[in-house]
Amino acid sequence: MVELVAASAIVEAFAVRLIFQRLRGGPIELGRSIAVGLRRRGTVFGIAAILGAPRVAQMVLDRMLARHGGLLLNLPFVVVIIVMALNFCVATPVAIVEQSGVLASLRRSRDLARDNRGEIFGLYFMIGIAVAIAGLPLRLFSFPTDSWTGFLIDAATDLGAASLYCTIPVVLYHELRETKEGIGLEELAAVFE
Repeated sequence: MVELVAASAIVEAFAVRLIFQRLRGGPIELGRSIAVGLRRRGTVFGIAAILGAPRVAQMVLDRMLARHGGLLLNLPFVVVIIVMALNFCVATPVAIVEQSGVLASLRRSRDLARDNRGEIFGLYFMIGIAVAIAGLPLRLFSFPTDSWTGFLIDAATDLGAASLYCTIPVVLYHELRETKEGIGLEELAAVFE
């Protein structure tokens, strides 16, 4: 779980510059995008640690109470995870673009998300439904997980979902900055020049 959270965080950090370049119609410069993300890795890992803490606690509680029906005890964790996700959904793009620290990025993300949490929830909810529906045909066919076919299908599905979930915060950050502050794409992407 911890490795997955760390890997997801660093991939999102790599994606920030890359996505801004694509939104501008610019060239894909994977090496420069990775370099930008790596420079902020400490901050990105700090953000991931804070946002991942309730999930880790929930997993521990699940394992401890699996035999005792811990569903009701998990509810507070689910609420905390959703509230944190809505408030801090653009913390990584903030850390990369605005080059702020962990707590400053979290505060800035909360400020940008304020008054838009319903729309953000709706966006993630609709995307979750779309991903579930898109993956439904794959779930109808049972492929052995130890076969190459099963491995390739799992890898392609995971890669597609991960790409989508890395792109959303960057585009959302751009939209929130443009809506709230009138800062356009060119001004945001200029920090990478």
